[in-house]
Amino acid sequence: SSMSRSGVLEDGTARAHDMSGTAEYHDVVVPIPGSDPRYPVSGTITRNMTATWTTDEGTGTRDVTMVITFDGTAIAIAVVNGEVMEIDLSARQGRSPLGRNRGG
Repeated sequence: SSMSRSGVLEDGTARAHDMSGTAEYHDVVVPIPGSDPRYPVSGTITRNMTATWTTDEGTGTRDVTMVITFDGTAIAIAVVNGEVMEIDLSARQGRSPLGRNRGG
């Protein structure tokens, strides 16, 4: 996938963003709607992204690798560039589903 955006900030600085990436799904099993458990019972999603931004001051690049693992509970584990985070799949709309992993 890819995405590009550009614009001018309030201070008149021009800024452009380009992002590209891939997603790989491995054995993600999603139950039938309305069944128990309600959340993906197994599998992983691996997402690799590269972001490049350009401003009047120069250009920068950042690479991100994220692996999300599902186990049938409401909490999926995400590892983002080596940092472990929890994703609360039951979070209500408008609330952040992200949190630091308390277990490590």
